[in-house]
Amino acid sequence: MPAPPPPASPGFLRRWILATSAGSVVVLALGLLIEKISPTAAGDYWAVAVFVVGAAIGLLQWLVLRTQRPDITWWILVTGAGWAIARAAAVWLHYLRGAGFVIGAVLGLLQGPFLWRDIRRSIEWLLTSTVAWAAAWFLGVELGIWIGGVWGEALGSIAGGAVAGAITGPAFVALSRRPSWASPRKRKRQ
Repeated sequence: MPAPPPPASPGFLRRWILATSAGSVVVLALGLLIEKISPTAAGDYWAVAVFVVGAAIGLLQWLVLRTQRPDITWWILVTGAGWAIARAAAVWLHYLRGAGFVIGAVLGLLQGPFLWRDIRRSIEWLLTSTVAWAAAWFLGVELGIWIGGVWGEALGSIAGGAVAGAITGPAFVALSRRPSWASPRKRKRQ
């Protein structure tokens, strides 16, 4: 079996962006499905539904990350929990434009410790995640409003996820390659 490509390979970045974008579409599709099947029950199972759609993004990202970090299986659950907590906060904020900052910050706070081996100080991941999901949220909402309807929401989700992936992917690579930021274990192997 050949060794996995280094994180900076174009294949890694392309797969990361596609995984994050596809995960955003899954979020939209599952949300629409839940509303269609049972609009009144959607509120009853809202937290579970949001966890599941967040875990869908986590699963698709994990499929990319596992080539570099086979031990990062908790990524799926942490991302699902992050989305559930963040979306609850976004509802509390009445989905103001700043909700993307909240989503990114919560995801960054929860995911950061699991990247400790690659990114020694997870504050950088927190900042990256916050900026990425704020930009994704803004673009997704604005594009969805501009186009309108389900197609607007779908294109907004695709574009928003691609933006989040395009920011977090290269940042992950850059942060994991900085020798002064890498963990002591990683420095010993270099």
